[in-house]
Amino acid sequence: MDQADRSRKCREWTNRLSRFTKSELSTAEFWRQEEVSVATFYYWKRRLHGTSSGSEPPKATVSRTPTQPASTARLAR
Repeated sequence: MDQADRSRKCREWTNRLSRFTKSELSTAEFWRQEEVSVATFYYWKRRLHGTSSGSEPPKATVSRTPTQPASTARLAR
């Protein structure tokens, strides 16, 4: 892809992101109508705007409650 193509694609995505911001639609609904995956939206959002604080956003964490396997639970009674 040459420089002109990259510039065109950046302008196209800047326009799309602007339309999304002004829309009252959910992320999923807007990008479904645009026939674009939500993952692609987030890729371009990061590429064009970065993060607001200049650093990566915090990663989501999963909290798991430790459980005993069924066989161990029966033995503990």
